[in-house]
Amino acid sequence: MRIRPAHLETEALTISQIYTKSWQAAYQGIIPDSYLQSLRGDEWAQRLVDDNRTVMVLEDCTALVGVATIGPGRDAKWQDAGELMSIYLLPTVMHHGYGAMLLAAAEPQLVAQGFHTIYLWVLAANTSSRHFYEKHGYVETNDVKVLMISGQPLETLCYVKTKTTAK
Repeated sequence: MRIRPAHLETEALTISQIYTKSWQAAYQGIIPDSYLQSLRGDEWAQRLVDDNRTVMVLEDCTALVGVATIGPGRDAKWQDAGELMSIYLLPTVMHHGYGAMLLAAAEPQLVAQGFHTIYLWVLAANTSSRHFYEKHGYVETNDVKVLMISGQPLETLCYVKTKTTAK
């Protein structure tokens, strides 16, 4: 396995499909099934080419199996922070330590870009991801956002890590 910068001009659709498969596995029972089943695999392709994002991929010998997306904070409160926008893995490689590999690659990139704080949003009901980030030094803040997906309100929580602990 190796982590490298994504080639978005040729890999955006494949990366978007990783997002889709990851959502369908990780968010089962959290996000309405009807929404998860409606995902086609190309939903994120255009958003990935946003100039303010850095996309890194995890590849095995033959294919992309994971992705991490980072960039400057998109939220007004966190505009001086770096944002870990996503870490997604194909279901076949989840829970094998590859998320930690992507996180370990993403954090130094944000620190190198001059961010003293790294933050992220995670679904409140996604206890597995919350534990993952807590294990890696992220601390829950009091910031909450509510997303509406298929008419269902979903609470997201903000987690933060300072530069002194981001290694």
